[in-house]
Amino acid sequence: MKNIKSILSVLLSVVFVSCSSTKVPVPEYISDCHEYYDEGIYLSAVGEGKTLEEARIAAAVEISRYIQTEIDSNVKIEMSYKESDGKIDLNESSSTVNSSKSNFIFTGLEYSEVYKPKKTYYVAAYIEKAKAYNQVNVETKILMNEFLELYSAAEKEDPLSAVSDFSKAKQFTPALIEKINILTAIDSGRAAEEYADCTKKISLLETKKNESLKKSAVQIQKINEDYENIIYSQ
Repeated sequence: MKNIKSILSVLLSVVFVSCSSTKVPVPEYISDCHEYYDEGIYLSAVGEGKTLEEARIAAAVEISRYIQTEIDSNVKIEMSYKESDGKIDLNESSSTVNSSKSNFIFTGLEYSEVYKPKKTYYVAAYIEKAKAYNQVNVETKILMNEFLELYSAAEKEDPLSAVSDFSKAKQFTPALIEKINILTAIDSGRAAEEYADCTKKISLLETKKNESLKKSAVQIQKINEDYENIIYSQ
């Protein structure tokens, strides 16, 4: 009987040691978050840190880095329009987009369960692309409306006034282009549909401004009986 008890004790010890030494498998939402959270529907990224809060912040930052990488790596089509005899000719050329770096962090992120194999916390952050797009789109629409208001006003004004409004409109283009690039990285089809007309006007802006500048040149005629050129000089 004592021998049986001894054998059972040894077996239990072996089982306990075996179980305690078994490594917990890395969950898929950490090892491959883009597969776990369908890339067609979600933006996602994994972060790590010494605390849960650090891991969550790192994951949020990684999503922004992912967006920036998409912007920097995508090859866009640069469009230039030339107007001749009332017709617009379109020339396309491929080039890498160099955009300003964005520190934009999405709000309303959701987080996975924590994976903590040792002393490091791992967590995945994710958000639906539609929600992320809508967040950026709010500010983009405001910028676009301000740009288009000045652009449209300039097209109806005299050349000298048009130069001023085209210049004011140009001030909105860096921030506007950056936001459109972010939207394109999230959902290229929707961004193209919503901002095609706006991006066309951005590409035409400098040409329109230069045309107005040429038309706004002032010509001064000599005035009869202005013998000492007093009026002419004024």
